[in-house]
Amino acid sequence: MRIRQKFYPYPVMERGNHSYKEFSFNVATTVKVEGYNVIFEFNSFIGDEKIANLIATGKAVFAYHIQCAQTCYRASFETKDKSFKKIIKEDDLNGLVEVCPFIIAKENIRAFSSESFSADYMGIRFDVDKGGILAIGDQSQHIINKDLNDLNNKSSIFKVTTAPNIENMRIDIRDSKIYVVLPQEQHGIYRSISKNPTTQKTMHAMIFVPALMQVLVELKNRLDDQGDFADYASSRWTLSLEKVAETRFNKSLEELLRTKESLELAQMLLKNPMNEAFELYRS
Repeated sequence: MRIRQKFYPYPVMERGNHSYKEFSFNVATTVKVEGYNVIFEFNSFIGDEKIANLIATGKAVFAYHIQCAQTCYRASFETKDKSFKKIIKEDDLNGLVEVCPFIIAKENIRAFSSESFSADYMGIRFDVDKGGILAIGDQSQHIINKDLNDLNNKSSIFKVTTAPNIENMRIDIRDSKIYVVLPQEQHGIYRSISKNPTTQKTMHAMIFVPALMQVLVELKNRLDDQGDFADYASSRWTLSLEKVAETRFNKSLEELLRTKESLELAQMLLKNPMNEAFELYRS
């Protein structure tokens, strides 16, 4: 996203634009990854009293345009608050993400003027239509790097298999993986649709969330009874859970087990597949 300098029929505050005596629209943008979300935090300051008053009275808002060329994600968010936080799913972003702040009119503004106008515009009043840009802040760029070693991909800690003469799903915890054992008919259905992107999240919600929840309950019980879960500490799936806890949530697996309910934690570690599964049915 490149904001090209334009000509406006009224003064616009923009760096390099001499419509105002000085540029005083400053925005501090911070970006951090938390779990499987990217959190954008904006702290904005506008030094022009007239524009600040328009925001305070609801006639104008801060607006933040976020764009990622690699994923084709584009969105704008508005707020009247100087401090603003927006959470975006990590799946929507990858690589270079560009952010540009604006201040825009939320209604038609008549006879707008400011003591901060440059000498060329001093004493002149302007009409600004709804949606018109009043100020453009400095663009910022951020790099979002994907972690491809999550629990849902090909290096998954789960192995889905089947066994004869069972009627319900079972969990078999082994050193290398967590085996999800399905009745034969259900296993056949799983194999036929599990690689379909439109049903994959539903399969994760139906199978992996309850499976991981049972495993986490077992770990929590060991933690409560013994003070640790040493019996499983060297298992490959435990090490994977530890890694995700540390890299995604900046906490140890033990900390998460002590502070989160097992169902909530299972969803967190698996990138909230239930939420994404429900999105498929949004009308």
